[in-house]
Amino acid sequence: MSWGKSLLMTSSYSNPNSSRDFVTLNINDVLRSNIVISAPTGSGKTTAVISLIPQLTRYFNKVIVLVPTRALANEVFERIRRIFNDVSIDTSDARLEKNYNFFKCWSSKVIVTTYERFDSIQMSLPLPDKKLIIIDEVHSYKDPERAIPIISTLISAKEKNDRVICLSATIPQLENLVQWLNARLIRKDDRVTELKVETISIGTRPRGRGASFRYFSAVLEKVKEIIKRILREDKNPQIIIFRANKKQLYQMKEVLEREFPQLRIAVHHASLPPAERKRVEAEFRARRINIILATHTLAYGVNLPAKYVIIAGLSNYLPDRVVELSDVDVVQMIGRAGRPEFDVVGYAYIIYAEEERPIVDRALNKEYTVNDITSELPAFVLRLIYTGRIRNLDDLAKWSEALPSFFNVTAYTFERAYRELEELGLVKEFKCTELGEVLAKNYVTTKMMVAVTMMFKLLPTTVREDPVQTVLTTYHLMRLVGTRTTLVANGDKFTTEVLEAMHWCSRNLRTLYIDVAYTPFERYVKANVDYYGMEINPDDVSDVVACLLYPSKFNVDNVAECLRKIAQIWEEIAVVVIKDKELAKKYRALKHVFRVVRKYRVDKMFEVLIIKLDDFTKVLETTRNEDIALAQVYGVKLGLQQARHVNGFRRNNRGMRYLR
Repeated sequence: MSWGKSLLMTSSYSNPNSSRDFVTLNINDVLRSNIVISAPTGSGKTTAVISLIPQLTRYFNKVIVLVPTRALANEVFERIRRIFNDVSIDTSDARLEKNYNFFKCWSSKVIVTTYERFDSIQMSLPLPDKKLIIIDEVHSYKDPERAIPIISTLISAKEKNDRVICLSATIPQLENLVQWLNARLIRKDDRVTELKVETISIGTRPRGRGASFRYFSAVLEKVKEIIKRILREDKNPQIIIFRANKKQLYQMKEVLEREFPQLRIAVHHASLPPAERKRVEAEFRARRINIILATHTLAYGVNLPAKYVIIAGLSNYLPDRVVELSDVDVVQMIGRAGRPEFDVVGYAYIIYAEEERPIVDRALNKEYTVNDITSELPAFVLRLIYTGRIRNLDDLAKWSEALPSFFNVTAYTFERAYRELEELGLVKEFKCTELGEVLAKNYVTTKMMVAVTMMFKLLPTTVREDPVQTVLTTYHLMRLVGTRTTLVANGDKFTTEVLEAMHWCSRNLRTLYIDVAYTPFERYVKANVDYYGMEINPDDVSDVVACLLYPSKFNVDNVAECLRKIAQIWEEIAVVVIKDKELAKKYRALKHVFRVVRKYRVDKMFEVLIIKLDDFTKVLETTRNEDIALAQVYGVKLGLQQARHVNGFRRNNRGMRYLR
């Protein structure tokens, strides 16, 4: 393929405070071959590529910029828009805007979107040849759910001879990736700014009852000690503190505000409305906020003037397991300290338990690992069959060979994924069944595919008679089953674990509904559902709203987006598989309910506040009735016009849970 005339043009970024070199990119290199840029955080990788985009659009029909998070997508979009007008952004936030137009968006010369969104689009929408695909934070392929869309995009680019630029500071199996892409490697090993890292141990990780609370308490004490040390040297510091648990971010904020009243503290996570996230970032850049408490949303590429970074523990306790940060996550987080535009040195503090020490060692020694992606292979194989790229066993073997060798995927693992799809009834003789087509078309993950199939097989009556129960149960099954894909044993019998999950859902789902008073939130949802002209039972709206206001579901907008997609899938199943248009209307109405719920968060910055145990205790001292006390606290926190009696709440040593 001819890529046009050669043009001598370079792009780089310089910092007068530093003598170290930044990344330099020559446009001729982009025209000649694929490129992989591996350089430390803050070395100007993204800036070097973005500044060339106006010139690159002369040689490519379309430039696609892929990023892992909405926060990074917004930042990259704004940076490109300053130098090039014909650019659009396609994320779940952008699709809520009134002026969003899908075809106008994808007709733009430059598009910023996420990995999953682009992989879904390229499977369903004919895009022009001669594209340039820029994949930022490409190291995300180490995670199973992220690996499939990234690798699928890279394989498609190789097939169509599109040009690819991959960027990251922490690329696992770097040399193998460069060889697989037949790319030119641009590599820098030294940071532009100096980074000083200190590791701080809290001892052995707690176990047993109350382990999460004891772990968080130990980490929080270390955080306070570090901030006190920083304040001795810097009276107006800029600090990012990373913690993977949203609820604990707010608890940490409350403690730190009492301990350090002179510091201005804010919280940042993906569940905040986009406008609120942007406000926090802008205030931090303007130095009107001293500390941001964040989940991983600020770990990838977002450029903020943080001289100090604290990783507040590497573990997050879930009900059934402990989830740890990866070595790549750790490197990305500490890389936010000492950005070259703002500082000449950065300071990072890693608080860890002894069981987490290997992760810290791998991160500091740059020994990055690649996780097993076999859990997501069934969904990947289903999409390949749906698009006609796998038609027989030979094609399965060819696709196993097409993946990079470091994933250790063999023809056998691909065939096993296909057999699981057969057992689930999603494919037959290398063709999708009607149910399989719906799931493949909607670009579902393996766990969503499994949850929908379980509902369809085990609770067919519920699917046809109770759309609200169906959608909510599907969501809970996704959380309970996780990414486990070995679902069939002894013919058509599901494993004991899955049956137990189904039993848990059927017994407990309805107990999640809170008997809330008539709230502004509920009124807003009902009014906007009416606006869509959809017929839906008002009681169903109340059920949905009540479930979303359940205190444990802090990230309401993310839950609502997931539920909206589940409702959309069930709507299509009702049309294509069940062939019941009236049933489809009910699911369509629910889909709009969840869309409105999420848009409410965007428009009103609605925040569901965790019920605080101390507030509950104060009210309980007056009423001596747990149910009434909790109802009153719940009413105050959510701004209810009238707090009504709430049944089923009980107190335990960890706080509040909803039991019956």
